[in-house]
Amino acid sequence: MLEAWVASAMVGVSGMAIGTQLSFMLAAQAPTVATCLTRHTPTEWMPAAYFVSISCAVSGLAALCSTETSQANISDLGKSHCNDKSNMQ
Repeated sequence: MLEAWVASAMVGVSGMAIGTQLSFMLAAQAPTVATCLTRHTPTEWMPAAYFVSISCAVSGLAALCSTETSQANISDLGKSHCNDKSNMQ
């Protein structure tokens, strides 16, 4: 749901659909990767723990870097503010 509010409606909904499907595809591979990391030594779980920790860190970084839009007008979403010279002195 995060992707839909970052851009305009047409781009946001498409981005949300593509992003959701890609994340489902990658998340479905997590158990396979964790199993492969611990296959040779089933009692050694640290490689799988590192994999989960890195995945959580990437997810947290993505959440921290996203744009906050809870107070924005819906009509302003998706507009570029780079060329807005009204705030420049």
